[in-house]
Amino acid sequence: MAPANAPISEELVEKFFEIAGKGDEAKLREFLVENLKKFPQDAQDAIVMAFFEEALAKRVAEDGALSDFRERGLKMADALEQAKKELEKQEKLNKIKGD
Repeated sequence: MAPANAPISEELVEKFFEIAGKGDEAKLREFLVENLKKFPQDAQDAIVMAFFEEALAKRVAEDGALSDFRERGLKMADALEQAKKELEKQEKLNKIKGD
């Protein structure tokens, strides 16, 4: 593990920018994970925090989407229940009328 203020090797920086320049986010993530310990401690902390924040944001978005889905499902179930009641009511009225 590199000290907090240790310089980053030129080779590591060049490789980072080479991968970043290609725009392949998956490869860049892989590189950062594989080489995390080669970065100074403060950079390691920043990288880990960025991954954590991204995972948290993704989870919140997924939970929000799930919550929206549940809410729409409950509204649909309520609407179906109301339609069923209305049909039953109409059916009873038709029987009373003799239709």
